[in-house]
Amino acid sequence: MDPHLAQVLKALQETTSGSQPQLQPQQSYDPRRIYQPDIPLPQPVQLPQTYSQPAPPAPEHIDPRTITQWPAALKYITTVVTTNPAAMERLKRMKLHQKDHEKQWWRSREAILQRHSKSSDNRMAMDSVLKSFGVSTSSAELTPEAKIQELQTYDDKVYRASVQMYASMAEDLKSLGIPFFVITEEEFSGDKDSFLEARKKVVELIDDLT
Repeated sequence: MDPHLAQVLKALQETTSGSQPQLQPQQSYDPRRIYQPDIPLPQPVQLPQTYSQPAPPAPEHIDPRTITQWPAALKYITTVVTTNPAAMERLKRMKLHQKDHEKQWWRSREAILQRHSKSSDNRMAMDSVLKSFGVSTSSAELTPEAKIQELQTYDDKVYRASVQMYASMAEDLKSLGIPFFVITEEEFSGDKDSFLEARKKVVELIDDLT
């Protein structure tokens, strides 16, 4: 073989063998790497701890029969009775009932006084008005003494009716658990006048609240 040709073939062989890619050694298969990617997993967010507020204590139950002083009665009515819709509705109806009767009694008394000052013709008209209020009258001319007696008789009638009305109202206040009306005078820490004054203040307070 021509020496020159042999050198060319040798050079080609070396060039061809040097251009072949070098295979990298294959890494061994590890199934655990499927669930272990190179990207780091996000860390769980730490939420701030919340602390629940303790429930407020239940309001202390107060027996109105144990109340014998005005400050305690005032507090009980303004914090317990006023938050009871049913009790407040009954108190409002009681107040209207009282006012209606008092107005009717006053109008009837005024009608009697007007009748006494009118002539005989006008007196007959006033008699019909008084009868509409349930007041019995006489159309005959009255002497001054008779007029006084008629007015006194009517006032006595109104007094008896008012006593009955206030007694009925006191029973209603007792059933609603209103202080000083759920106890007797003997259970009150004071004399009779103080007991009646305490009840009067309670009625005035309820009148303002309704």
